Amino acid sequence: MNIIKNLQDDQNHFNDYCSAITSFCPFLQPAIQHGALFQQTILLPNTTQLEIEEEIFYNAVMQVERFRNQRKLTASREKKLLLCYNLIFIPPTSQDAINGEKYITWPHYLLKLLYTKVGIMFGKFWLGEEGISRDGRSIPSPTCTFISIRSVVKNRDPYFFEKTPELVNSLIESIDDGRNVHNELGLQRINFESLDSMRCSDYYSKVKRWGNEILHDSVLNK
Repeated sequence: MNIIKNLQDDQNHFNDYCSAITSFCPFLQPAIQHGALFQQTILLPNTTQLEIEEEIFYNAVMQVERFRNQRKLTASREKKLLLCYNLIFIPPTSQDAINGEKYITWPHYLLKLLYTKVGIMFGKFWLGEEGISRDGRSIPSPTCTFISIRSVVKNRDPYFFEKTPELVNSLIESIDDGRNVHNELGLQRINFESLDSMRCSDYYSKVKRWGNEILHDSVLNK
């Protein structure tokens, strides 16, 4: 029996990975039991790195907005906190699969800049990644490349912001009041639940320039 409730296609590799890491994540098994864990599979285009990053980012933004809507409509506080969307990215070639980290790093960073303040946490995982848990155990290597979307846990998640300490205050003070997080970029007319709308507006290039400026300022201030 499938332990994951799919948004689209079933990915056995993702299911296997979830089974392997339940002892490392205290929220994973409860999320499965409450039917709060979802996945979507996205086939990436055989194009340039920039265009692949764009597709990852656009699909992630669209799913984050759906996540926010579902979280708002979920009556159970426990299920609301356990809600987790996972976007599995299938690269066009096996070589791209090996290099999955380089494709998701910028989209992941920009998502954090946009959505941390509304209480959303993003995890990035890639094929072949090696990691160590807080208690010193080796974490099983992911069997696919994906981005995970869930609610912030304020007393635990600052641990994951070692590389972006400038966002910790946003995390601690975060609240999802329904705001359009893209307004500060002056792009209110874009429909962020539409891939075509974001593509036509070349939104990724604009938000990446904004993110580069923030990254540059944070490096200077360290």
